[in-house]
Amino acid sequence: MPTLVGLHGHSGAGKSTAADHLARICGGEKIYLGAIVLDELKARSLDRTPENELEVRFDLRKAYGDDYLLAHAEGRIREIIGMGRDVFVDAILSDAEWKRLCTFGSPSTILLSIAAPFETRAERLERRPDRPFDKKALSERDEAEGRRLGTGHLIVGSTTTILNCGTELSFLRSLDGFASTLNSSKDVSVHDPKP
Repeated sequence: MPTLVGLHGHSGAGKSTAADHLARICGGEKIYLGAIVLDELKARSLDRTPENELEVRFDLRKAYGDDYLLAHAEGRIREIIGMGRDVFVDAILSDAEWKRLCTFGSPSTILLSIAAPFETRAERLERRPDRPFDKKALSERDEAEGRRLGTGHLIVGSTTTILNCGTELSFLRSLDGFASTLNSSKDVSVHDPKP
């Protein structure tokens, strides 16, 4: 029975690292919703900056609905579930996306929050070679996502939270522990997406 995991958390928390690792060790597949935003940046001939990414993300949601990024990937997600494979969605950022994810037909749907303090995330993102953020850009993104998407609400309502405050190895070990619970308890029921 496949598990559908929506990863949630602020920028720099480790969602992509988590999705990559979990997909690899569980034999599942990662779906990166941010790819839709990156494709739109290209289509608009915009530079790949945190500010442009945020603006395009909000433009798409405003034009097509808060669950647009997930809706765009729905067919592929359902296809993977239909093959009996686990799916790790990077990232669920709005309540509308979470509610929609719960309708995708997996008997086990989990919202996994990846959390890290602001300073830790800022240090990571400043060092990141691809799409670095400075503290100001990170703070603005956190505030905008909280105000426009209600990301804090989702963090509180997460099925499971994994803290990513230490070394990469300790984070990967925490993810391994989460994966072992997925593999040993494939009878988890769909979680109610209502707040």
